[in-house]
Amino acid sequence: MSRNREWNLEILDYFLRKLPPDELVDCLKSAILAVVGDDDKALKDITHSIVTYVQVKEIIAGTSKLEDYNEPHRSELKEEIEKLNPKAKAL
Repeated sequence: MSRNREWNLEILDYFLRKLPPDELVDCLKSAILAVVGDDDKALKDITHSIVTYVQVKEIIAGTSKLEDYNEPHRSELKEEIEKLNPKAKAL
């Protein structure tokens, strides 16, 4: 990772953590829209990535069950769970 990239990530980390949750959500949505512009596919891909991440975290935490999801999404979630938490293969 380049030094400039690392510095930018540190700055992002520092300032994003200063925002209350609702403002953080608004800031991230604005940033995403600024980057994707009118590209609906890019927006869909980012949305899918975030939704999948949250669902995986909920399944790992036990607040949701993998069985509650239909295929092919269930298989995708299972694959992501195994990447994020290799010990969760039994879920």
